[in-house]
Amino acid sequence: MSRSVRVIHWAPRVLGILQILFISLFAFDVFDLGLGFWQTMGALLMHLIPSFVVLAILVLGWWRPLLGAIGFAGVFVFFLVKFFNPSDDWGFYVVISPFVICALLFFLDWRLQQKVQGVS
Repeated sequence: MSRSVRVIHWAPRVLGILQILFISLFAFDVFDLGLGFWQTMGALLMHLIPSFVVLAILVLGWWRPLLGAIGFAGVFVFFLVKFFNPSDDWGFYVVISPFVICALLFFLDWRLQQKVQGVS
């Protein structure tokens, strides 16, 4: 396996993990709400649902890169449709652009696996 193939194989997985950690940071604002312990834990779990969904997609994509490509593209489209606001600044794109990059890298990994296996 050449160096470039290894990079394409591992890049979406590492980027996916980093993206999960990044979007999980937004869940920590529940600690400023002044709620009790159980309400804070419930709110934290609710805020971590997107991270859990992306983690499930990453696990699927780890073994089946095409599913990872479809899943990350789906998350990108969901965030784009649900939260797009033309008056937003560039911060919105910083949050969602790694999803499309992961999707493209997973797709590239899938295509390279197909070529290695001799399937066109």
